[in-house]
Amino acid sequence: MGTQLIGTAQFVYGAVTVSLGTRLHNQTFRDARTRYTEESDDRSARSVITVGTAKPELVGTVRLHDDPEELRALIAAGLDGTQVDYSPDNGSTTFECLLIAASNITPDKDFPAGCISNKVPLYQCTVTLRITGSTTSFDGLKALP
Repeated sequence: MGTQLIGTAQFVYGAVTVSLGTRLHNQTFRDARTRYTEESDDRSARSVITVGTAKPELVGTVRLHDDPEELRALIAAGLDGTQVDYSPDNGSTTFECLLIAASNITPDKDFPAGCISNKVPLYQCTVTLRITGSTTSFDGLKALP
């Protein structure tokens, strides 16, 4: 195999570990909550009902070299409701998450023809993760360089 991205980030679901080339890229953080809205017929008034408390979400780009099948299996399991643990540092810090959304897996646009040196394919996909379990925020992740 040729040159690979060097990184220790990983996803774990069930007994499966998917090692990533690097931590999630282009990270954005938001608080998501369920809202129901109703507007008057003339749209002059709007009523909003909010249910529950906000849950932190992370939107980021996964970069993976070589085997997009691993990533496809992770996405399928996550979108079916399996808990996905995200670790930016090989398990030292872990965020228990639900996978809320994922884009199509495509060759990485930052590298010509989706490859890095020695023709190692590089793939990317944007995911939305929602925090669950005992972890209550992505603050530890926000603090990483």
